[in-house]
Amino acid sequence: PFLLFSFRFSVFSPFFSFFFSLTRQETADELGISLSFLDKLLREGIGLPAYRKIGKSQKPRIVFPVDAIAEFMILNL
Repeated sequence: PFLLFSFRFSVFSPFFSFFFSLTRQETADELGISLSFLDKLLREGIGLPAYRKIGKSQKPRIVFPVDAIAEFMILNL
C-alpha cells in the first residue's frame, strides 16, 4: 500500500486551525455582530476569539481559526 505519512486529524491539531479559518466578515456573521463592531473590538483588543494576522503590511489580513470561534461561542454566548 502507498502511504506517505500517518496523520491523526483532529479539530485540536495546528493543521485544522491554520487551514480552517474565517474572514472578518464571516466571523462577524457567525457571532451575530456587524463588521464595524468587530473592527472596533479588534482595535481595542478585547472580547474576541483568538485570531491570526497574515502578512506584515500596515493592514495585514486577519483570520479567525474555526476552533477558536467555537470555543469562544461556547464560553461566552
